[in-house]
Amino acid sequence: MARLFSRFNMTNAVYMALSRLRDSSTAAAVMVLSLMLAVTWVAVAAHLLHQYHFPPPLLRHQSYNKAVQDVLNRLRSEHLQNKSHTRFPFRYTINERELCHDNVIIINMVPVHPHQTEVRHFIRSTWAKPTLFRMSRMKTVFLMGSTAMANMTREVARESDTFHDIIQLDFEHPADEMSHTTLSMLHWTLAYCPRAKWILRTRANVVVNTLAMSDFLLGSNEDFACLMAEEGVSCRTGHCGGGGGNGDPSDQQSPPPHCTPHAYALSTDIARDLYLFANKTHQHPDENVFFTGTLPLPLQPTYHRLKSKQLQFGKTAIYKEGWSNLPLMTVGKIRGRAA
Repeated sequence: MARLFSRFNMTNAVYMALSRLRDSSTAAAVMVLSLMLAVTWVAVAAHLLHQYHFPPPLLRHQSYNKAVQDVLNRLRSEHLQNKSHTRFPFRYTINERELCHDNVIIINMVPVHPHQTEVRHFIRSTWAKPTLFRMSRMKTVFLMGSTAMANMTREVARESDTFHDIIQLDFEHPADEMSHTTLSMLHWTLAYCPRAKWILRTRANVVVNTLAMSDFLLGSNEDFACLMAEEGVSCRTGHCGGGGGNGDPSDQQSPPPHCTPHAYALSTDIARDLYLFANKTHQHPDENVFFTGTLPLPLQPTYHRLKSKQLQFGKTAIYKEGWSNLPLMTVGKIRGRAA
């Protein structure tokens, strides 16, 4: 009888131990599930806040002097309050909201005229082929304004449905480089491609060495990477010459250091600040001077200065220092209207 009672106690003890273990496992599972749900809700809230109320706290903000910090804080507050002078002034008629869903590190914006269909097809079939994305993490999109020609509007819409790489806005496409194309570039990237590290802006006559450019930018920590205009020289709309920012040789005011208009890259860190600083209602004809020199001047930007080499047939190769046999891009001539 004592042996039977002892065996019963042992069985009961084992049962109790298993019950406690089961209860503790259930409690642990509930805690883990609750933690996962909390993390998920935080992630969803952060995503919605970022999508509808960019820009978030700035990575570079602490390095600015107090005056610049105060201006940025005020502009950020007004931006989140949707003040009229901080609103993006244009509407997207064609947009690709999901283009950057797959870990895009470099977004390349090519301003083109709606008529430049052949140019877009050439770029898609050569250095911007989709098959290069896996190795470069770079995607190319074509940024354009609208046109009054109904047949051209329909052709662009069909092209967009086929390739899904066109961003079109409701401003009339300018004949020259105007700042609203770059303002739109900044807005679109910050709103729909916020995880990209670099924004590359190239003209339609630039051929990019995709893999070399990707390696270069992924290893660079500066704010801008470009071929710089000579000190005291305004380089705008493809022509570099003396004089001030308005192109008048009699104007003795020299522009700040800035990138030449062919191509330049800027980090998304400084792009957020530039978008806040940029005037949303008044456009500037000197696009490259304004966005790479005048506007970022209070932010004390850093530049990775590239170098150039003249080639035959009127082409120019642009290199990183020390890469004499591997150009990052080549600037040439194209047919069709300038973007």
